[in-house]
Amino acid sequence: METPTPEQVARALAELVQEALMRGESVHVPGLGTFYVDHRGSTTERLPDGRVVLHPPRDLPAFTPEAS
Repeated sequence: METPTPEQVARALAELVQEALMRGESVHVPGLGTFYVDHRGSTTERLPDGRVVLHPPRDLPAFTPEAS
């Protein structure tokens, strides 16, 4: 069996992290940090013309690097 290339390892890691985040799970990579889903509640924004826009809640991918 061949040793995977760094590109293959990075691609596999990215796929695993993406799948975990889609399930709402966090992923800790030792020596790197933690990937997680950050939930943002709905917000309002007042535009210069006075209108108010409501932005719906959303989930965003986030990352916290591991302390060195």
